[in-house]
Amino acid sequence: MTAVAHRQNGSTLIEALVSMALITVGLLGLMGAEIAARRADGQGLRVSQASALAQRVLHSLELLDWNDPRLADTLDPNDADIADTEGLFGKETVTAVADHQLQVPGVTTAVNANALQPLAGFAASDTLDYNGDGDPDFAVYWNVADCALSATWQFDCGAATPTVKRIGVIVRFHQGGRWYRVGAQTAVFDPSNMGG
Repeated sequence: MTAVAHRQNGSTLIEALVSMALITVGLLGLMGAEIAARRADGQGLRVSQASALAQRVLHSLELLDWNDPRLADTLDPNDADIADTEGLFGKETVTAVADHQLQVPGVTTAVNANALQPLAGFAASDTLDYNGDGDPDFAVYWNVADCALSATWQFDCGAATPTVKRIGVIVRFHQGGRWYRVGAQTAVFDPSNMGG
C-alpha cells in the first residue's frame, strides 16, 4: 500500500488561538497608549492654564504702586528662591512659605498668617475652578525680594536702599495623584529712581 499525502487547507484551532492572542496583546498596547496620551493631554492643559494664570497675576502685580503692601517683602528667607526653583511647592505638603497668596472664594488657609491678599483683575466670583467641581483647581502664591542692581547688573537682595523688587509667582495644582507647580518671574523698578 502506498501512503497518500493529504494537503491541509485552512488553519488549525491552535493557530487561530495564537493569532487571537497576538491581536489581543496588540489591542491592549494600543489602549495603554491611548490612556497615556489622554493623561498627557490633560496635564498639558493644566500646565497651560497654570502658566496663563501666573502671567495674569504677574501683570496685575506689575500694575501696583511701588509701596503697595501686596509688593512687600515680608519674609526674607525666601528671597533667594522667589519662584521656587527647588520645587518646595510641588510637594504634597507645602513646607515653604510665601510672602503672599491670592485670596479667592474657597481658599481659607494660607501658607503664612498674613498672606491672603485680594488682587485687581480677580473678581470675588473668580474661584479658579476650571473643571467645574466647585473647588479651586489652583493655589497662587507670590514672593517679593527687595533688591538693588549692582554695577554688573546683578540683583543685590537685602540692599539698604532697594531700587527693584523681584517678584516670583508660583501656581500650584494637583493632577493625577501628584502635585505640580509653575513659576514665573518679573522685576519692578522703583519709579523714583528711573531718572528723567
